[in-house]
Amino acid sequence: MNNERQVRYNYFRSEEFPEAIDWFFLIINQNREIREIEQKIYDLIHPVFNPIKEIKGQIKGNDLRYKLIGFSSFKSIDLENLKKVYKRIIKDNHLYTRQTVDGLENYLRDHLEK
Repeated sequence: MNNERQVRYNYFRSEEFPEAIDWFFLIINQNREIREIEQKIYDLIHPVFNPIKEIKGQIKGNDLRYKLIGFSSFKSIDLENLKKVYKRIIKDNHLYTRQTVDGLENYLRDHLEK
């Protein structure tokens, strides 16, 4: 995984709420920008529900941070609208809930902090 400023995302049909979409966004940037990008995401996809635990950390070797947010929404967004969130936005099929409780957190730590 590239450790540059970016937003990575993934989405899929919710198993818990069949008419909803589960969204995952991994924001890699500085803290102030992370908050701004996160707000743009919520503004674009609201209303949201069923949030997952936020996962935060620092990128090894530089001053960038990362934050993963996830939630469900009944709203579907096309790529052109997603590009309004941040100039570098990349679909990442590795962002999904793992079988173990801390599986996604371990994946991020292994790929971003080492």
